[in-house]
Amino acid sequence: MSSKIYRIIIILTISIIIINFSSSNINADEFALGEETTSYYAQNKLGHKIHFSNLNDVNFDSSKELILILGNSQTHGINQKKITDVNYVEILDSHFNSNNIISFSLPNGNLKEFYLISLYFIEKFNISQIVLPVFFDDFRENNIRPEIINFFKKNENIDNFPKSIKQEIGQEFGIDFESENSSNKSTQDFSEKKLNNFFNKFSIWKNRESIRVELFIFLYKLRNTVFFISPSSIRYKIKESYNQNLNSLYNLLDNSRKNNIQVLTYIPPIRKDVKIPYDLTEYNDFKKDIKLLKNEFSNLKYADLDSIVKGEFWGYKNSTNLLKSTEYDFMHFNYYAHKILADNLKTLIK
Repeated sequence: MSSKIYRIIIILTISIIIINFSSSNINADEFALGEETTSYYAQNKLGHKIHFSNLNDVNFDSSKELILILGNSQTHGINQKKITDVNYVEILDSHFNSNNIISFSLPNGNLKEFYLISLYFIEKFNISQIVLPVFFDDFRENNIRPEIINFFKKNENIDNFPKSIKQEIGQEFGIDFESENSSNKSTQDFSEKKLNNFFNKFSIWKNRESIRVELFIFLYKLRNTVFFISPSSIRYKIKESYNQNLNSLYNLLDNSRKNNIQVLTYIPPIRKDVKIPYDLTEYNDFKKDIKLLKNEFSNLKYADLDSIVKGEFWGYKNSTNLLKSTEYDFMHFNYYAHKILADNLKTLIK
């Protein structure tokens, strides 16, 4: 085997290792969205933010019964956005005209994460209903991003959770809320702050996050180029991740039932003017699995909305390899599709 082939193998191996170990820490939301899609977080008619993506930023004062809308980047992403375009969360809030909607969305958010997030919102607010799109894609994800785990470790409101729920979180996600040492934490925070202040004098340290993201993106595209991976490539079910996400959805529904909260789960829109990137048997089995949960949970409503958005309302995204300039976007659509989705959800939300 030639030295050139050896070098290629080494580069690819390093690329895959970095991608696998760094993807959960990379803040590359805009890369995932692409240049044609813009993040937009909904506001109510008074201009107050009602849509969040970071638990530390949630600041919503309401004693009313609230509808919690969870979602991934399809919720906050608008393709080919015009200045006045808004997402379906804001359209729904305007429709109900009662300041009773709050939303939280994460790029590639999985059900493990949404289960934890729902626990927090149910404790903090008077939630009467949860609206949850369930993506086959996101059942392939099984990592909880560090900022969510750290929030639950540090947030003082965690003490208000029932003991049984705290134990369940700890067992399922490996979080030990009882072992935090406040004095050690304070010393560590102080030391880290001092070191950061020193290293921030050097420009390369200040730019370390952007450099890391650029490196990750390049290696990600390199891997996809060599293995001919694109958004149109078939994304097969990963059994372990799938089962973990299904179990977390079950836990979310069970906890909602105990708190008298109605849940609307729906299969979200996907682009249908080209072949979808799923194995159709696996995808249809996935939809059956979600629908069958109705048999066990009387608080669950199910809808299949995967075909409601026509091809003309979908866009394109930056290429995920080094050879093409653009590729089909199967996740994000324009304002008119957000309107279509909102109109369908209006009839399903009580």
